[in-house]
Amino acid sequence: MCLAVYIAADQPLPEIAWDERRPAFHVRRIQPFESSVRKHFTKSQVYYAGAHEGCGCGFSYGLLRLNGMEEDPVAFAAGQESVRRLSAYLFETTAKLGPVELYACHGENVEAPPESKATLRPGEIGGDFFCFQVNEFFVVRPET
Repeated sequence: MCLAVYIAADQPLPEIAWDERRPAFHVRRIQPFESSVRKHFTKSQVYYAGAHEGCGCGFSYGLLRLNGMEEDPVAFAAGQESVRRLSAYLFETTAKLGPVELYACHGENVEAPPESKATLRPGEIGGDFFCFQVNEFFVVRPET
């Protein structure tokens, strides 16, 4: 099952088109089949954020290294770049609009309720290793 990452705001967010020829971070409005994910948010404008792999699975890197195993350097760099772009997107968005909400869940089960809730800032996304846990909900606040 693929990870899906959703971002919600009080105002429309900038969209970034998916390009199959140059896979990278992208943001789009949710599709009708995803509309049930809205129930998890207090904000009305809901978007899907994908990594270089097309889904949210690419928002991870470094976990193999953390566990003492080899990690493909190309995959590591691609994951790091997708996470960097997500962090930059959230930095810009929260600086302009204030807090946004983010929910990471299985794409096939967007109705599953959050299992954990936390507050973070865009600069906390990334580091030596990174991944979202399934059914993690965040309020993303602007950097101070």
